[in-house]
Amino acid sequence: MLSAACLLLYASLASSEGYSSPDAYETSVLILGAGAAGLQAARSLLEKNFTDFIILEGSNRTGGALQRIQFGGIELASGRMRLTSPDLQHAEKDNIGLKEVNYESYMVLNDYGEDLTDMFDQRYAAFEEADEKVYEIAEMVLAGQRQDISQKTALAMSGWVASTPLDRLVEWTELDFDEGIQSKRIPITAPYELQHMMGNKEDGMMMEEEYPPEYIITDYNQGFFPDVHAKLVPGKNLKFNKVVRNIDQSGDKVVVTAEGNLQYTADYVLVTFGIGVIQQEGVTFTPDLPPWKTEQIFRYQRGTIDPIFLRFSSSFWGNKEWIYHASERNDVDRHYYPGFLNLEAEGYYADCKMLVAFVTGEEALRVEGLTDGQVAEEILAVLRSMFGAETVSTLEEIHVERWASDPFHYGLFSTWPVPSNVPADAAQRLGAKVGRIFFAQQASDPFIGLTSGSIGASVTAMEQMSACIRGEECPDYEPDMSGNMGMGGVYDHDDDDELYTCIGIRIPKGEGKTRKNIPSSDNPTGTSISGTKK
Repeated sequence: MLSAACLLLYASLASSEGYSSPDAYETSVLILGAGAAGLQAARSLLEKNFTDFIILEGSNRTGGALQRIQFGGIELASGRMRLTSPDLQHAEKDNIGLKEVNYESYMVLNDYGEDLTDMFDQRYAAFEEADEKVYEIAEMVLAGQRQDISQKTALAMSGWVASTPLDRLVEWTELDFDEGIQSKRIPITAPYELQHMMGNKEDGMMMEEEYPPEYIITDYNQGFFPDVHAKLVPGKNLKFNKVVRNIDQSGDKVVVTAEGNLQYTADYVLVTFGIGVIQQEGVTFTPDLPPWKTEQIFRYQRGTIDPIFLRFSSSFWGNKEWIYHASERNDVDRHYYPGFLNLEAEGYYADCKMLVAFVTGEEALRVEGLTDGQVAEEILAVLRSMFGAETVSTLEEIHVERWASDPFHYGLFSTWPVPSNVPADAAQRLGAKVGRIFFAQQASDPFIGLTSGSIGASVTAMEQMSACIRGEECPDYEPDMSGNMGMGGVYDHDDDDELYTCIGIRIPKGEGKTRKNIPSSDNPTGTSISGTKK
């Protein structure tokens, strides 16, 4: 939070008109991006009555990955559809409607319409057995006793090799569908990290709680950050369609150049857009960012989970919440339309006649290169093979999200670095400021990959900026160049109530990362349910 002393300084900097005028391209603080991190930064300033800032947004809307669409007469979440425990406080604050996901309501069909649900359960039990051993290896990594390896390698070491379409589907439900990348690129420790360990810290040890439930956004109401939107004035302190191309801090001020050679000058700049935009050289820096910074920007990966919305003339898929497809086209890197969410299931939208197909990682990239018509043809062929050609009704509407190729995102979220020679302070490097340029990078926060990660990174960056504005000591980060390696970075925060250190923590031996024994309305005791997230 910004202090009273900071507020007084802000007030002295603020213009007499309150907001920058439409033609004013000079301000105290420039916020680049109007996603969750950018809106949180604006909230931090507005809460202290500081109004001398401008948000530059490349698209024509706010929200970033918290996107919504009108489809079939219903407003649907189309980006970050799923939220988990750390996100709930933000959703509840903004009155967002949520439905708890029921991963125990599912069916599994292959390309010949055969019901493989029972076989899936058996293979899932084998996966869980291997996962117990993976958990032990992860403990050693987190204790600094060995370097990180990939999930796929650790599973193979533990006796699990996904050599059949069904096994690959099991792996997809537990790994790819969470991280948006293939298991061979997911660090072994990732599923055990803080986004799945939400609670107790005792004497330096992280105590694993039950795997947190997930929720799907069903009603945006006024949307996220309604208090911020009420005080943003498009054309004044919020400027749409301003695509940033260069950030120059070689002079006395920071100069941001957008397309059309529009230049904005500020004392401080907060960069909130995802690492994918920087990786794709959508934005350049003058002078160049230091190597210790750029190395981490390119080390971290971008996760992609693309929803494909489908509306039919009539429903034909039954009442299970999830429909899984064990395709013979599933291979190590690509899963051919592996999962469908039934939006007619209990708690969603009655009689809407809609499914949502999901594709991830490499398969998402392939699908994004197709036209909507080609995607529709492929999905209809899949559904006809699963349910029968005469059973599948007419597809009346389709909407395909393409997050990996979206020039304002290049991926739905930031996720873990490739597990190879990762410096112990990788996360700090990613989130560290450079001169007067601050970074709110989702992957630099313990809740990596989550909306809460974007918000938390923004809060941290604004606290640092506040100290600089107050004239306090705010040196640039000095990276650890000793060669110490860790898993994705040490998340070392002082707030014991929210964020914890990730590296060097011994996690007590438990049941692994899978979602078994999760209390829900159908299983209130959380005991002995077959499998987990399916």
